[in-house]
Amino acid sequence: MTIFMVLLPTVLRGFVPAVHQALLQLVFALRRLEGQVVSSAEAKRLRVVPGSCLVERDILPELHQELVRGLVLLEGSLPAHSLNPALHHLVHYASQTAKLGSLRYG
Repeated sequence: MTIFMVLLPTVLRGFVPAVHQALLQLVFALRRLEGQVVSSAEAKRLRVVPGSCLVERDILPELHQELVRGLVLLEGSLPAHSLNPALHHLVHYASQTAKLGSLRYG
């Protein structure tokens, strides 16, 4: 995951602009779906455990659109059938985040 979220967008900068732009779109949306850790005072105000990752529900439709746009850009910038069909699961991340909360890995 670190390779996909950190190294690959950095390494591809300047080489393949279309693929790089698509990866940036996907990675930015996925990072926003991981949530944001709030301060201890804010956690108490929201009645959540300090250190929890929170995602605002009202930005989830926007993040869904960003994920779809990133996948479409990626598919359009690579040769046909070069992407794994399981990559489409990214489209479901926003709705799963709405149901389950942050999908952060750890």
